[in-house]
Amino acid sequence: MSDELRRIEKELEELKQRVEKLESVIRERREVKEEEEIEKIFEIQREMPKIRGYDIWSIVIARDKKSHTLRISLKCSGERVKSRELSPEEAAILASALSHPARIAILKETLRSSQYSSELEDKLSKYGALHHHLNVLMDAGLIEQERRRGKYVITPAGRVSLLFLNVLASILESLKTAPIESKEASFSKSGVNH
Repeated sequence: MSDELRRIEKELEELKQRVEKLESVIRERREVKEEEEIEKIFEIQREMPKIRGYDIWSIVIARDKKSHTLRISLKCSGERVKSRELSPEEAAILASALSHPARIAILKETLRSSQYSSELEDKLSKYGALHHHLNVLMDAGLIEQERRRGKYVITPAGRVSLLFLNVLASILESLKTAPIESKEASFSKSGVNH
């Protein structure tokens, strides 16, 4: 009886290994198929007329309809861009810089036009501590001060940060429509891919 039991255990172990290998192959094929689908989206971009003097950035954020996991892919002028994860410290600095309504208002005002601090103070007096907020944004590289005139101007990183906030708000709004258990699964299983 014990020999028979060992034989069954061995067969079960072999069967388990075969199933794991099959699951791995299926997962790889699914990832390849997803990558091909995203590549089709980028192909549409390549077929669009070229705009002289511009690097065209494409960001594809795709959500799987069944699992609601997110996939993110980046290209600049047709070339794949390797995304980089921020360190916790870098992410905290950026999040902190974007975490106050006064700072968002400053970014929006400087997006419209360069501004003297007195102009910003007039428009944003309800927030107080303007110079503190300006310094936080400057330290994060989201605005800078012109040397000649002293006006504050938004940097390309600041423009992208405002764009990012709008995209993030849209994504979060769309995820609200996903079933609750799917939302948890999409982030707990490391569903955000780069």
